[in-house]
Amino acid sequence: MTITSVHDNRMKRFEKVLDLLPQGHPFDGELAVLDDAGRPLFNKLLFGNRRPTYVAFDLLSADGVDLRPLPLRDRKARLAQIAKDAEGWIALTNSVVGEGRALYQAVVDADLEGIVAKRLADRYNPKLARWQKILNRDYSQRQGLAEWFRERRGRYAGRREQTL
Repeated sequence: MTITSVHDNRMKRFEKVLDLLPQGHPFDGELAVLDDAGRPLFNKLLFGNRRPTYVAFDLLSADGVDLRPLPLRDRKARLAQIAKDAEGWIALTNSVVGEGRALYQAVVDADLEGIVAKRLADRYNPKLARWQKILNRDYSQRQGLAEWFRERRGRYAGRREQTL
């Protein structure tokens, strides 16, 4: 397995984390460095000075069985079973049903990036995704991220594996 960015760039510096995750289970998720309250610290991930956690959103297969045709609720139940064996290297996202506005307000109050709304009955199909990402426009860690990425792209032009 490899870790790739959203733009399909291989992220070699984080691949040692793969050895600590349950093998044979392709996940959909992201790496994050979390503070003591479980909030992500984006800069700590970028500069590698704290242990990352894999935040798993979904499980694509398990033990050679393709789970993508199953509803999200079933995939998340299987994911929870697998995460128990990961000894703290996997954090799971919770499903909150019918309380989207209250959840969004709690995310804003906690200064988190936002929420992703998905249907629990949906199959996994990124090409036909019906989910929505609802961003906290006042998220404090958003400040400066665009400038950092622009600077990195300019400094490493032509060396895709160095850019995020």
